[in-house]
Amino acid sequence: MHIQFKSLLSILTKPNHTLSVTRILHALLIKHRLSSDPFYATKLVRFYAINDDLISARYVFDGTPHRSIYLWNSIIRAYAQAHKFFHAFLLFKRLLTSGGRPDNYTFACVARACAERFDVEALRVVHGQVVAFGFGLDFICNSALISCYSKLGLVHEASCVFCGIDEPDLVLWNAMISGYGSCGDSAKGVELFNAMQNMGIQPDGEIYIADL
Repeated sequence: MHIQFKSLLSILTKPNHTLSVTRILHALLIKHRLSSDPFYATKLVRFYAINDDLISARYVFDGTPHRSIYLWNSIIRAYAQAHKFFHAFLLFKRLLTSGGRPDNYTFACVARACAERFDVEALRVVHGQVVAFGFGLDFICNSALISCYSKLGLVHEASCVFCGIDEPDLVLWNAMISGYGSCGDSAKGVELFNAMQNMGIQPDGEIYIADL
């Protein structure tokens, strides 16, 4: 497959590519001295991760001296999705020590990694970092925290996160209702579901009560 440089941007906008196409893209970017640009590097890391080639994804990441938060998120997510949680946490710590600033997607990804690893203490540390970095009211972070605490059976802590949001959106309501359902507290889930409807908030196509 031959790719013209002028068509590179349009190709990179696609959500995924095969491993062979990704390697061709990588070679083309190296040829034009763009492989260490954080924009292009982020694309390559994502494509390699989709194809389960973490070695190549890490090679691209390590070869990019000026890393954007999008690039950090891509490599952390790649390891987390491959269930290599230890490496994901190491990269998160490296991000913090390098002076980088995580965003809400970083914390959501790392929180889910904590839950997948069943590491309660790590999740609480991440929660503390969420607050410390000013994301205590962020819907993306809090939705992840609610889901993760619930998955670990800590529905009370999930409820504390939910109650700390003045005007939760539909995703947060869904996360908390599902959390009660997953922890076996169907009465609380039904109560919250009814409260949501009484406030005029209607569920979308999914039936949240099905988890109860």
